[in-house]
Amino acid sequence: MSKKVCLDAGHGGSDPGAVGHGLREKDLCLDRVLRMKQILESEYAGVEGILTRSTDRFVELSERARIANAAGADVFISDHKNAFNGSARGFESYIWNGGVGQATRNLQNTVHNKIVSSLNGYSLPNRGTKEANFSVLRNTSMSALLLEEAFIDNATDNNLMRQSAFKEAYCRAVVEGLAEHLGLSKKSGGGDEWTGQVLRRGDRGPLVGSLQSQLNNAGYNAGTVDDIYGAKTEGAVRSLQEDAGITADGIAGPQTYNALKDRQSEVGKMVVVKVDTLNYRSRPSFDSSAIAGQAKKGEAFTIVERVNVQGSSTDMYKIKSGYYITAHPNYVVVR
Repeated sequence: MSKKVCLDAGHGGSDPGAVGHGLREKDLCLDRVLRMKQILESEYAGVEGILTRSTDRFVELSERARIANAAGADVFISDHKNAFNGSARGFESYIWNGGVGQATRNLQNTVHNKIVSSLNGYSLPNRGTKEANFSVLRNTSMSALLLEEAFIDNATDNNLMRQSAFKEAYCRAVVEGLAEHLGLSKKSGGGDEWTGQVLRRGDRGPLVGSLQSQLNNAGYNAGTVDDIYGAKTEGAVRSLQEDAGITADGIAGPQTYNALKDRQSEVGKMVVVKVDTLNYRSRPSFDSSAIAGQAKKGEAFTIVERVNVQGSSTDMYKIKSGYYITAHPNYVVVR
């Protein structure tokens, strides 16, 4: 029998939810649940994703619960972004505080732990599993979980939620937790991994999605992982090809795959400062306002990911501390 997962994007329409640093909660929530549904249905067998909203519209809290109950959903996931005082950070999850069964606690623990594990490399604090009297948790008749991805009013968390690789890691962790809880199996041939097959603009399917994920994880902004090889993906491929010194035609093939693997292999290695002093930064920007401190010659830092810098041809490395440092070979070396 097919399983049903109700995915609830918080807020919407006239209700923006929390806002901070140019982002609105309602937009992030919708972006996340649409991607979760896509991964769930394209990569797993015997499951249907049900949305309480698929566009930017306002839905009453009682209506969200009614949609899930009427559909006979097996689980309910409500996606939200947190806000408090600008300094609070981290991920947390909630179940109803009015008394729930073990299945609901199992759902929370499984999904929560998947997310914490997946986002560990981003130094996002784990605020723990919690309980509350939220309407959508109280009025749904199935196991229900509310997620607070991070704090939109905190500059560091806000910057993370802007990153395609972070979003993909978060969405996949939620889906993987759901799959484990519900006992879902991968589709035969589903979730194909791109390993150098020739792909070009106009192509569609899971291989394209895999390429997009790999590009984003290597710091090349392919945009939303939507399984469509469009202008954004083509541009990311060209950037990678230019950096690797190979033909920059925007067509992904074996050479591009090898170049991408070389970039991905940097993750976990040490970036060592070659010059006397070098600024490290609070965000991926070469603007002076982003400077957070200085590193000295010989200091080494663990690479979390390579990221593009808007308006610059030089990338940065995100390091384990959460700061950023230039990837320019004149200033650093990777070992």
